[in-house]
Amino acid sequence: MLVNKISTLIVLLLIQCGLIVWLYSGNLSSNNEQKSDQVLIKLDTNKIDSITIKDEKNKTLTLKKTDNGWMLPDYHQLAVDQGLLEQLFEKLIAIQTDWPVASSPGAAERFQVSQDKFKRHITFNTTDESTSELYLGDSPGLRKIYARNAKDSNIYVVELGLYLASSEAERWFDKRLLKVRKGIDTIQGVDFIVTSQADNWRLKDQQENESIDQTRLDKLINALEYPQVNAVADADKVNQLKDKKADTHYTIQVGADEISYDYYRLNDDVILKSSLSELYFIVPIYVTENLLGINRDGLLKKDKKNSVTENKQAP
Repeated sequence: MLVNKISTLIVLLLIQCGLIVWLYSGNLSSNNEQKSDQVLIKLDTNKIDSITIKDEKNKTLTLKKTDNGWMLPDYHQLAVDQGLLEQLFEKLIAIQTDWPVASSPGAAERFQVSQDKFKRHITFNTTDESTSELYLGDSPGLRKIYARNAKDSNIYVVELGLYLASSEAERWFDKRLLKVRKGIDTIQGVDFIVTSQADNWRLKDQQENESIDQTRLDKLINALEYPQVNAVADADKVNQLKDKKADTHYTIQVGADEISYDYYRLNDDVILKSSLSELYFIVPIYVTENLLGINRDGLLKKDKKNSVTENKQAP
């Protein structure tokens, strides 16, 4: 009799254990499925036709989709760097949320993701006239920020950098707008002309005992093929250049096209005016060593032996 009771209890215990395992695994599966659907913000990038980014100082930037691609309507109608925009989309779409860290209005203020207090307020407008809004706030740790979908009070910690949602037009415009699409055939500088001949470069009137410093020339070619620019020079800087002669001028030949570059020193800035654009651009200072003050003699490879001999003979 006792043995039967013990056997019955063991069977019931095993049934209960099995039921617990089944219920737990079902809930875990359900939670995982739910978590996989919990995205911070749902975006159909094909329908988005404009984006507005506002920062904590209420500075607003607009990106507008046109027939010619994404543009900056308030920044000289310049094209948007498509790679940066796609990076923002990919990061936002990939964010999956876990448990919220808070959901109260007070927490939204404290973490700077409220309607009135935020680091970034991003609005996505679509062709069907619907909008999605996102608030990005303080950072609780490295590469993490607080975020809140405007349609929800829940606040999450997500992996995202505020730099991806900059309100500065200088970050967003396509820096490749002055890039030469074909190889350069000829470069004319202050006192030299150098021409590409069968994958080799040769100076005009180059003597037999002269050879080009290829490293120096390569830096010049790269700087002219892909001019690096930081921003568009404002009206005040452009006005200061009136009647001012360029400090350095280059003309390049690319097939049948002739392109000119004028570089101006202006206080702590270097300004570039290229025939490829009506705008004047601010150039990074570190690239000027490859551009300014280069003459024919500077493009020639120095004979170290002769230099040593001359130095020894010098009084």
